[in-house]
Amino acid sequence: MFPEAFLNNPASMFGHSLLRVDVAHEGAPEPELLGFAVSFAGATGTDDGLLYAVKGLLGFYPGYFNLRPYYETVAEYGDWESRDIWEYRLALTPAEVERLLEHVWELEGVAFSYYYFDENCTWQLLGLLQVARPEARFAERRRPWVIPADALRALAEEPGLVAEVSWRPSSATRLRFAAGSLGASEQELARSLAAGAATPTDGRLAALPPSVRADVLALAYDRLRYAYLRGEIARDESAPRARALLLARSAVVLPEPEEPAAPPRPAVAPENGHHSSRASLGGGVDRGGGYLELGFRPALQDLLDPEGGYTAGAQVQMASVALRVYPDAARVRLEDLVLVDVESLPAWDRMLRPIAWRMDLGVRSRALPDAGDRRELDPRDVLRASAGGGLAFDPLPHLRLYGFAEAVAEAGFHLEPAYALAPGATLGVTLGEPDDRMKLHAYARWRSFVVGDDTTTLSLGLEQRFAVGRDTAIVLRGAREQAYGRGWIEGQALLELFF
Repeated sequence: MFPEAFLNNPASMFGHSLLRVDVAHEGAPEPELLGFAVSFAGATGTDDGLLYAVKGLLGFYPGYFNLRPYYETVAEYGDWESRDIWEYRLALTPAEVERLLEHVWELEGVAFSYYYFDENCTWQLLGLLQVARPEARFAERRRPWVIPADALRALAEEPGLVAEVSWRPSSATRLRFAAGSLGASEQELARSLAAGAATPTDGRLAALPPSVRADVLALAYDRLRYAYLRGEIARDESAPRARALLLARSAVVLPEPEEPAAPPRPAVAPENGHHSSRASLGGGVDRGGGYLELGFRPALQDLLDPEGGYTAGAQVQMASVALRVYPDAARVRLEDLVLVDVESLPAWDRMLRPIAWRMDLGVRSRALPDAGDRRELDPRDVLRASAGGGLAFDPLPHLRLYGFAEAVAEAGFHLEPAYALAPGATLGVTLGEPDDRMKLHAYARWRSFVVGDDTTTLSLGLEQRFAVGRDTAIVLRGAREQAYGRGWIEGQALLELFF
């Protein structure tokens, strides 16, 4: 089982992995829900955010295997956290399943050291499957860091192991799909019914054709249930409203009742997306002149990368580095050292209204006055932390608009004084294609440093990615930069290889 990434929880930014053991239940409409989920997780208590990240990286948490009904797992990931779940049926023999369960029984209550990047849920999962099938080789493909998507690829590459792949859409995915079959006015009416601003006796509802009225009432009930599952409304308030919606829906007589349509499965499964690590090689020009650049990112995804197999509108980058060589000046410099760069752009629509957000921490390059000649600007490294919140919209398929209000803090020996604080704002747009072969990203970023080293910076940029294959891409970038009252143009071309 692979619940997709959930960026609002640091523990789930790369997704999660667990096993499901099915039990025969004749006549059950969804017998897999009555199975049992076997998972491994760190006992983090109430820790979250930065404290969780630090302790998880350093192995301060004990980790335990646990067993619980699978319907509880679906409720947690699919309903409460709105994460789609990919399910991979494994062709294990009864003897292999028995051996795996006996080993799980042995591990009950045993504490292991939990490390976020390597000895995590996925690492332990591969270990269980290696016990079940000792001759398998997928455990040998593990890297120093272990990511759920990489484990899925290892399972898929093992001959005869994966028998079937299925997809379980989350409550949010189902809700958005159902809303898409209705017009704007019907969606607004459904939201009003769910919120209690309108009732099933509303004249607008009675004026609709029976089939549309039924869809509006069903959508209103689903929206109300979604709010209840996420704790947005109390049971005492939601229960009578839900009953009224269901009674009104049952009163609508349709000539030919049909089962609700299901959301279409994504075209690319996680194991078929690009590999999570990336190396890049290219060159360009900036304030320092012409340069060659070499980059490496252990994981995972940025806004320009192909989205197939990954969470749409999500960016998660950790421990990535970029070095630049300036042949004319005979020097090498660090361009970027990204400790963490996370961006979440869920679409705001009539049914769901999530907040977009971003955070960034690392050593970043920006143009600063030269110590010898204050009239000249040179690229210098500063330690930067930034965070912001905003909104994202999808006015058309494959087109996403977003905006952030941000706060930025910088520190560095080249600043005068050695720190700088700024409010800022970013506006951007991404435009892709149905086959994901190309993607464009345009942005405008403004920051006004008002404390410490003060200046106003402005960036207008355009990026274009061309996918050559699943794991190869060409990226072109151009930007107009301004700082300290001076402006200049930057350009870059990179070849990116995913592995």
